[in-house]
Amino acid sequence: MRITAWNRRYVSMFDLPAGFVHVGLPIASIYRLNAERGESPNDIDTWVERRLEALSRRIPHDHERLQPDGRVLRSSGAPIPGGGYVTSYTDITALRRAASQLEEANERLEARVADRTARLEEARRAAEEATASKTRFLAAASHDLLQPLHAARLFIAALKEEPAVSGPEAGPAGRTLALNADRAIDSAHRLLTALLNLSKLEAGGVKAAVTQVSLDGLFDELEREYLPVAEAKGLRLTLVRSGLWVQSDRDLLRSMLQNLIANAIRYTDTGRVLVGARRKGETVQILVYDTGRGIPDADRETVFGEFVRLPGAPVDEPGAGLGLAIVRRLSSLLDHPLTLTSRVGAGTAFRITAPRRHADRPPEPAPLKETRLPLSGLRVLCVDNEPVILDALTALLTRWGARPVTASSLEAAKAATGPFDAALIDLHLGEGPEGFAVIDWLRPLGVRRIALVTADTRDGLNDQATAAGAVLLPKPIKPAALKAFLSS
Repeated sequence: MRITAWNRRYVSMFDLPAGFVHVGLPIASIYRLNAERGESPNDIDTWVERRLEALSRRIPHDHERLQPDGRVLRSSGAPIPGGGYVTSYTDITALRRAASQLEEANERLEARVADRTARLEEARRAAEEATASKTRFLAAASHDLLQPLHAARLFIAALKEEPAVSGPEAGPAGRTLALNADRAIDSAHRLLTALLNLSKLEAGGVKAAVTQVSLDGLFDELEREYLPVAEAKGLRLTLVRSGLWVQSDRDLLRSMLQNLIANAIRYTDTGRVLVGARRKGETVQILVYDTGRGIPDADRETVFGEFVRLPGAPVDEPGAGLGLAIVRRLSSLLDHPLTLTSRVGAGTAFRITAPRRHADRPPEPAPLKETRLPLSGLRVLCVDNEPVILDALTALLTRWGARPVTASSLEAAKAATGPFDAALIDLHLGEGPEGFAVIDWLRPLGVRRIALVTADTRDGLNDQATAAGAVLLPKPIKPAALKAFLSS
């Protein structure tokens, strides 16, 4: 158990005092010195004894030890012939540091791979859910779209087969069939519009163009659109002006309110629908409240699903079941939180919260007080490149007592005999100039009631029509909305 040989590197590696190591030095002295320098735990004697006992048994060993100064030393020991024992020491600090760095790099790489894998898995699940959703979507849409078209075809066939009889019974029967056909076609139109809007949202094709929006101006448009619908059902529709402005996309916010108001009218049998806004700190809460049937607690979340329709009354206008799904997605797109409160039998309230803005431009002029005017003798210019649409407008306007003047292009309109009290202008007029060119020609002539009629749903079209001095009427036009426009 005594030293017989060593080299200079051993002395320097353990920083042993000069002359300390000599032939015949008990190995226990070196163990104790290293222990006192911090290589061992607190109980130095026990640690030294354990090292000596292991050495005396002449058992080969190979292990690594972290030194007090941070180095990592590897010691390898083995018995040699003649009863001796040799131990070699190697400083492997650099090797272990490199291995540690490699391990850390590997862990970071594994974390990145795991994160990327999780993202890919999430994207895969989202894609699968979207595919499944679209499959359900198309299946339901096909059924719901074919139903009203089938009904309309049957009603129109019945009109064609109606005997040409005179008397009080012929008129009411024909009107009933025509009304049913109109309702069926209107149902198909609403579904197609909802499908287009939802598909654009699903495909990410809707981008918010955020600007300052006057709620009063928005309420004016919504009142013109939905007041005739509410009155036809015997309901009071009230839109309360507040002078408030919000930061939002005007067209998308308008779409949200359109769907909420249409739903409120559909599910309210008596009473009223109230639309208003109020300040709440730096935000504005836009409220759509009705005195309708209410939504049960169990359905408060499911009503926002696609093709979800609550049980209704037989007199309900058919709906696509997509309105609230569109509202929720627009709410997420615009970051306008949407909340719902309701009591069964006592009504429902939806609230949209949008950032409040102070108008930095002149307020919109107050709308002129609407006065219902008779349509008898009203000269209406109708510009559309589809002859069948001009024929339909002529038939309808003539029955209302108006005097329609038709044209298929800007040139034909200029050649028509004026003056005109109102104008219905199609946006797309074939190969010639668009409807905006006709509007630009009409405005200097003093025509105040101009409607831009279109099936185009592109963003910003409503603002463009307003800037041109026209009201946007989407195709197919609701007869009640058209009559309200012409008579006010």
